[in-house]
Amino acid sequence: MKMREIRRMPLCAVLIIAGMCGAHPPGWEKIPLALRVAQEGRAGYEATLKEWGCPVDTVAQLQEAVTNSKHPPARWSALNVLAARVGQDAIPVFKEGLKDADYRVRLTGALLLGAFGDKSGIPVLRRDLATFAPRNGEPDPNLMKLQGQELIQAKRRKVTQMTNAIEVAEALSRLGDASGLPLAARVALEGEYGAHRMDAINTLANLVVGAASDKSVLAGQTIDPEAVLLAAAESETEAGVIGTIMGDAARLPREKARRVYEKLIASPYPTEKDREMMKSILKLYDREAKKQSKAQSTAPKKQ
Repeated sequence: MKMREIRRMPLCAVLIIAGMCGAHPPGWEKIPLALRVAQEGRAGYEATLKEWGCPVDTVAQLQEAVTNSKHPPARWSALNVLAARVGQDAIPVFKEGLKDADYRVRLTGALLLGAFGDKSGIPVLRRDLATFAPRNGEPDPNLMKLQGQELIQAKRRKVTQMTNAIEVAEALSRLGDASGLPLAARVALEGEYGAHRMDAINTLANLVVGAASDKSVLAGQTIDPEAVLLAAAESETEAGVIGTIMGDAARLPREKARRVYEKLIASPYPTEKDREMMKSILKLYDREAKKQSKAQSTAPKKQ
């Protein structure tokens, strides 16, 4: 399973909140996402390594793949397999990944380090973000000067760079860094491609969740990620992106999640099935709130 596929999982996230999904043991959701990706995707990563001619029998062989394979997919796959097999004992190898020539290997190394509380990958990813999106997604005036095949090629490069940039922004947000917030806000509301908007929505949700427990996450930022999420919930038309918003809302503090679901329910774009699911979730929230209120009112008062 690819990192991007595991990272989105919107419907499963909604089902977990609704108490209808028991695919993983209790506490699974508390494991850092980078480690869940490594563990769930281990078989796929090992298959990728074998496809590129890299043996996977020993830790030494995996380390060799990280440092010497000529193929980036093999290098980031080896990092993930090491994380799944030996965990924090592979931290020195994750740090080596930060020096890799391919941004996806650097990104993987940074996220795996972050899963063990090491944020040393943040400066590396910030540099990548500045390289891929020097204008934070604003239109490139230089494209106006191009024509024909040259313009087509330039637009293709721009799409590739945006794909890379928004993925880096999402990774930074998982590390508690809001450097990609301006880009994510623009892409969530104006992005041409649904896949880009999905990553932007994930970035915004990560920052809302992070700021709920650590207000310094958004220090110095002038953009409110929750406000952008609400605007996206109101205007998004594509089913896949709406699913991502639904799934990400399930991760938010309850009152913030409620506001997102209410915006989506009022929008004409979700399917009736999705609308009914969100209404069921809001009813669940109401029942839990009443139960909590009743428990508090009947609890013995402290003397």
